[in-house]
Amino acid sequence: RTVDFYDRALTRMRALPGVESVALTSTVPVSGNDEIYSIAFEGRPPLPPGQGVSAIYYLVRPDYFDTMAIPLLKGRVFTDNDRAGSPRVAVVNDVFVRLHYPNEDPIGKRIRMGRNCDIVREIVGVVGTVKHYGLADKDQAQMYEPFAQMPNTGMSFLLKPSLDPTSLTAAVRREIESVDPDQPVASTTSLAQMVADS
Repeated sequence: RTVDFYDRALTRMRALPGVESVALTSTVPVSGNDEIYSIAFEGRPPLPPGQGVSAIYYLVRPDYFDTMAIPLLKGRVFTDNDRAGSPRVAVVNDVFVRLHYPNEDPIGKRIRMGRNCDIVREIVGVVGTVKHYGLADKDQAQMYEPFAQMPNTGMSFLLKPSLDPTSLTAAVRREIESVDPDQPVASTTSLAQMVADS
């Protein structure tokens, strides 16, 4: 039901005049929010207590990388085939690779993450790094998981507009309500404003 709601809402938003693309994410860069998950590497011994590693975590739909203009550096990003019942996959950023696979090809490596550490995910792609907290950020390890493989109810829509984004606010709210009038819209803002605030 969660996946169906977001799929229907995304379809309606894509049809709005002035919308070039729409994406879905659990965490929006420079929003002030984050999710940080610990990482375990299959085939490597566990790290001693206090020496664990982690990365900023994003749960996204396949169109996220294109909408946010995040370049693919190696392998692939997610597709609609990365869904429930298909092999679990992950995409990581170039900093993740530099820190954890400096002399290895990360594609095909298997990791476990965070609270779902019993689930093994195969790294299928490497993307560029995003400034998550602000423009002065030190680059950090980041990892992505397909929304369809780990559906979450609290997600954010990202719209890439060809016009003033504030002019779309009422239409976006209307489309969400048309799919399910009981779903609340917490807030709306532009990425430019969030960057300025950061």
